[in-house]
Amino acid sequence: MSNNHVYIKTTYNGLTLHMIQTDPSNITLKNLRCEKNLKQSGYYGINGGFFNFANAPTRPRRVISLAKVDGDVVGPNAEDGNSNNQNGGGIIVWDGSKLSALFSKPNTDAADIPGTSRAGTWAQGGISLWLGRSDYWNAVATGNGGTRPAQTASTPKSARTGLVADMNRNLVYLIVTTDKCNYSEFRTAIQGYFSITDGSSVNARYAGLMLDGSGSSQLRVTCSTIPDVEISGDGRGLAEVIVLKDNT
Repeated sequence: MSNNHVYIKTTYNGLTLHMIQTDPSNITLKNLRCEKNLKQSGYYGINGGFFNFANAPTRPRRVISLAKVDGDVVGPNAEDGNSNNQNGGGIIVWDGSKLSALFSKPNTDAADIPGTSRAGTWAQGGISLWLGRSDYWNAVATGNGGTRPAQTASTPKSARTGLVADMNRNLVYLIVTTDKCNYSEFRTAIQGYFSITDGSSVNARYAGLMLDGSGSSQLRVTCSTIPDVEISGDGRGLAEVIVLKDNT
């Protein structure tokens, strides 16, 4: 099987970044319903957005971050795929021909995202990294409806997962670090790798999301010259995952 992805390991801002570079057409979204972790699922890729645990007192296994693929929402029922972008207000969109980013969308219905109603498209929600914007700390609050997501606090520090879109080259980077860090430190490491400097507005080329982290930060990738790379987090079962088609 030919691989349509590249594994990259690098260090910026003191954090080791494990990255999968791939084409957006090589990505699909799946729901494990908290029944399996990434390794147990047999899929390759990374964990996706935020979710409720299987033992949550209300709406267990709910996919919280917006996730839509092939025109359908990713969730155990239709309700979970609609106005479900509470965490972060950011969305990366693949419409089948180009990548784009939406900002300040804390309550976006999946049905209202343009260009995502047909097969071969996807949309992933998460906490916007506001790459290139110097006042990102204020933007992450205003872009989430006025409330800064708890996951952006300076403490506690934890493993992190992210997704970056190169909208000029139509490339996606799936990123995991096991080094404990906070939102700002993770963002700084990503900006370092992509040579992004802060200014008055978001970067025109790159857009990024922080996804679920801590024990949820999981990655699996096949490599052509080294053994497969696996990051297992704490082994917890996951809900939505971002999957590489060429390994499925």
